[in-house]
This record gives sequence, C-alpha cells and structure tokens, in this order.
Amino acid sequence: MVKNLFFCFCCGLFFSVDAQDCNVIVFHSEFEEDQFSKPPNQLAQLLMADESATTDEYIQFDRELDDYINSLKIKRAKTKKNKDFISFVFYRTHRKYLKRYAPFTSLASLSKSGKYDCLSATSLYSYIFSELGIDHSVIETSYHIYLKINADEGDLLIESTDPIYGFVDRQNEIEERLNEIDKDAVAVENTYSFTSVVNDKISFQELIGLQYYNLAVAAFNAQHYENAINLLSKGLIFRNHSRTTEFGLVIAQAVMKDDDLDQDSKLGYVNKLQRLFHSSTTLASR
Repeated sequence: MVKNLFFCFCCGLFFSVDAQDCNVIVFHSEFEEDQFSKPPNQLAQLLMADESATTDEYIQFDRELDDYINSLKIKRAKTKKNKDFISFVFYRTHRKYLKRYAPFTSLASLSKSGKYDCLSATSLYSYIFSELGIDHSVIETSYHIYLKINADEGDLLIESTDPIYGFVDRQNEIEERLNEIDKDAVAVENTYSFTSVVNDKISFQELIGLQYYNLAVAAFNAQHYENAINLLSKGLIFRNHSRTTEFGLVIAQAVMKDDDLDQDSKLGYVNKLQRLFHSSTTLASR
C-alpha cells in the first residue's frame, strides 16, 4: 500500500530551463503553455499549475482582485495605523475569499470554490500585499507556510488558515504561534515523514514552484504517478531542494512496489525520474 504524503512543501536551490528544454515540458493546458512563453505575470503564474485553470478564468479573477485591491487602497487612505490596515485586509480577505479549508487546494480552485489550504491562501495574501506595496516575507516550514510582515508598529504574523486568530501582532503571541507550528509538524499514521527540515524565507518564484509541488503530492497520493512526475518536473524549474529529490525517491520506490503496474511502466517512470534529477540544466531566472 502506498503511503500518502503529509501536507508539506519543498524548498531550496534554483535552476532554469532554456528554450530547448521547454520543448520537452509536458504542458497540461493551453493557459499554462502560454504563461511559459509570455513575460511573467504574477497572478497567472500562481494559477497555471492547476490543469483546470483557463485564460477566461484568469481574466475574471484578475479583474475581481483588481477591483478589490482598489477598494482596499481607498480604505488605506482613511486608516492611520499601518497595523490596523493590515488587520483589516486579513479579516476582510478571509471573509470574502476563504470559505472552507481543504488540503491540496490550488489558488485556481480557491478562486472558483472558496476552498483553500495554507499554500493557496498564503499565495492569495502574498499577491494582495504585493499589489498594495506592503513589504512581507513568505516563510515555509516543514509542514506549513505563513506570512511575516515588518510593519511600522513592529512584526506581524499572518496565519492564513486561522480566520479568527490568524492576525498576530504581539511578539510573545508570535513566538507562541511559531512554537505551535513546530509542534504540529508531526506525521500521522500511514503518512511519509520527510527527513529534511525546512524553515526558509522564499521568493515569489519559489512560491510558484510550491504550487506545482503541492499538486504533485496530491497526484502521488492518488497514485497518478505520471502526473506527479510531470508536475514535479515543472516545479523544479522554479524551486529545487533536497526535499524535492527525496520526494522523487519516494515516487520511485512507490512505483517499484506497485503490483498494479507492469515492469515496463515501472521502468518508464523510474527512468523519467532519473533523467529529471540527473539533468545538467543550469539556473536562469524566468
């Protein structure tokens, strides 16, 4: 029986793909392929990992967010304290967009259903804060992801999956919440626990990679190995780390132990993984 992967992410080093390498990428939608050939668009890049995302849906969500962000800018002009405005953005956004927690939910799915997880919700907040010009950091831990903001009044923590107490502005409470996050990072029965430990500030480009990684984990849990490998390969364009390599080994081991696969299929998947992780492709920022 294949173990499910606990809700987690990857972190680490970059590498890039040139035009020749792009020819071997397996795109799952026209929308995704377009984003690889166009100048970077932050919202579109956060959506493209989901094969269900379309250009029309992106345009609609982009317009909706643009109207929402403009309304927030009006509110900001009327708010004296930066901390109070950020608190307003957190709670207003949660009520407006984040309806129900569901693991492995993409930002594209969030935009249509209101379902979210810590990655999709944090990605939404990060995009909104960026558009508002609010300096912030996205922090990835072994089993979670959250936002840290250096406001004029001091540090703030945004825990996107907590609609009631997710805005934290007192230093002692921030430390308590971070300790809770560490304690919650415990694998449950019948799950795989990664050996590598993650606690990193990540860039926007790496955040794109995490969209692919998260969906690759979901595909693996459903034993859709080919889809998991394809998603992982595209995620590596934006983000790579020892945990990513470890995930590749987990996939290879699961494939070889799967009695429902014939030998040719097993070798085909393993060869794909070998080519993926032994690639000599070098980093170049997209």
